[in-house]
Amino acid sequence: MTFNEPKNSPDRSKLAFHLYDTDVASLSIDPVPTENTGDTDRAKVVHFNLTGEFLGRTSLCIYDEDVSTTLGCLELSVIRKAGFVDKAFTVSVATLVTIIYINMGAALDQKILKATIKKPIGPIIGFFTQFVFMPLVCFFTICKRQTRVIVFYEA
Repeated sequence: MTFNEPKNSPDRSKLAFHLYDTDVASLSIDPVPTENTGDTDRAKVVHFNLTGEFLGRTSLCIYDEDVSTTLGCLELSVIRKAGFVDKAFTVSVATLVTIIYINMGAALDQKILKATIKKPIGPIIGFFTQFVFMPLVCFFTICKRQTRVIVFYEA
């Protein structure tokens, strides 16, 4: 990661690395000190290694402690490659769901089906709850839990 130092930064800045979720990834910084690349904009080169520990997302931010400035932020996602087991699981679940739906259709009682079609209040309530009410509850719950807002800008 290359970043530009602020104009009022001393020659040897003290950099702080902050990894927000250490369960997702771990950070190791090379013992090589921060070195100047010789450019006129005083770009610094820092060597570090991020290792994925668990599936998920996290952020890595770099701060200049001398001038209390955020130099950069990386959004990280730890994912895994899909393999044979994933494909076999998907195929087996699709097959089992198909068999279950066929069995449910074969087990329908004509009298109950006609009564439900004549007074469809139960299916209407279920449809409204699943596709309107539950998504709205989830959306507002997530919005309410967003307590930390971080704004990064470049000077």
